[in-house]
Amino acid sequence: MYKDFIHIFVLSCTKATYLLEKKFHARLSFIEKLQLKLHFKLCSYCSCYEKKAELLDRLAKISIDDPITTTIFSAEEIDCFKNRVHNKINS
Repeated sequence: MYKDFIHIFVLSCTKATYLLEKKFHARLSFIEKLQLKLHFKLCSYCSCYEKKAELLDRLAKISIDDPITTTIFSAEEIDCFKNRVHNKINS
């Protein structure tokens, strides 16, 4: 019973990161917000992840809203990028 009680209030890191990402796209319930805050107080790794994810979300929104930064890549450039990533992974 104690274990069930703990899991209601203290989230796993997987669930915490899911809720963090969900927060960028949808509204969290009061309980979810509370659980997330508590988890971030206890877990320094997820707290750092939160800051980085928020920065990336802001940068992504800026680049989407700014037509100057929107770039269209050719099929050749995309294939080249895929090949470079594939080579880095396999080396």
